[in-house]
Amino acid sequence: MRSSLYREFSEMLGTNRIRTTAYHPIATGIVERFHRHLKSSIEAHESGRWSEILPIVLLGIRTAVKEDIKTSCAEFVYGTTV
Repeated sequence: MRSSLYREFSEMLGTNRIRTTAYHPIATGIVERFHRHLKSSIEAHESGRWSEILPIVLLGIRTAVKEDIKTSCAEFVYGTTV
């Protein structure tokens, strides 16, 4: 039941499931790179409360212009500047 529901939901969204081992940085390179960027951005702030800093850091990451697509991720998704 759950498997077929997940499969239908994935098809509706147009996504593909990729299976990887539990910890394999090479297979999950994009996620590992994002986590490294996120961690360094949080550490750059003076406050020790990451839960308060996280929304600001994510806004900065999402609105930064990416060289390969010549726009920000937010513009790419929403079609306008944020």
